[in-house]
Amino acid sequence: MVLFPKISKKSQNARILDYLSKGYSITPLEALELFGCMRLTSRMHDLRSFYGITFDEEWIKNKRTKKHYKAFSLSEKNQEVAKDIYRRFCVDEARKG
Repeated sequence: MVLFPKISKKSQNARILDYLSKGYSITPLEALELFGCMRLTSRMHDLRSFYGITFDEEWIKNKRTKKHYKAFSLSEKNQEVAKDIYRRFCVDEARKG
């Protein structure tokens, strides 16, 4: 039996999961601005390894700086999976335990 960890709704993992489940994509800069997350790839790894969520990844090139970075998103099918995971495993701080 696999035990999935409960996560606080206030955690970066939960907030990113909720954001992606609504159909948005996210880049490292957006994660920093929206959630104060400096290591988006680590949060994606957490969600992938804890819950088995697979993300669509797209490399983007900044035309001005010529730097490359990844944007993460979920397919429609995985958006539904993410919503289910969010409902089942993300808990309010008051109910945690």
